[in-house]
Amino acid sequence: MYEADGKTSKKDVKNKNEKLRSRNLKDLIMLKDFEYNDGVWDGGEIYDTYSGKTYSCTMKLEKGKLNIRGYIGISLLGRTALGKS
Repeated sequence: MYEADGKTSKKDVKNKNEKLRSRNLKDLIMLKDFEYNDGVWDGGEIYDTYSGKTYSCTMKLEKGKLNIRGYIGISLLGRTALGKS
């Protein structure tokens, strides 16, 4: 999350909120408000720094891999990012 010089943190330039575009991506909180219930973390949100959008999100640990599913509206209309073990 650094610029080409390897020292300067990249900024949140794609954020829809213009006031937040100058914040550093380094140490940015991208996951928030999750509740754990029966093996699933649900009810939270994930921020996508590449698009500047925030999505509803669920997370589940399966066979040592963390599966993160971001979606808009209902979970069926989302995308899952599979973790590596």
